[in-house]
Amino acid sequence: MKSTEASTIREALKRVGIELASDRIDELKEIYVQYLSQLEDMHNLDLDTSEVTGVFLPGPISELK
Repeated sequence: MKSTEASTIREALKRVGIELASDRIDELKEIYVQYLSQLEDMHNLDLDTSEVTGVFLPGPISELK
C-alpha cells in the first residue's frame, strides 16, 4: 500500500497525532477516492462566478437541522 491516496491520508492523520494500521488506511482510501471524485464533479459544473468547496460536517445529517 504505497499509493498516493494512502500517503495523503497517512500524512493528514499524522499531523493530528493519529496513526492507523494499513488495513484501516485502505478502508479510508476507498472513501477518500470517492469523495475526491464527487468533489471533482462539482468543480466541473458551470456555475459562473460561484465557488464550489468541500466541507466536512461531523455527525448525523439529522443534527444539522
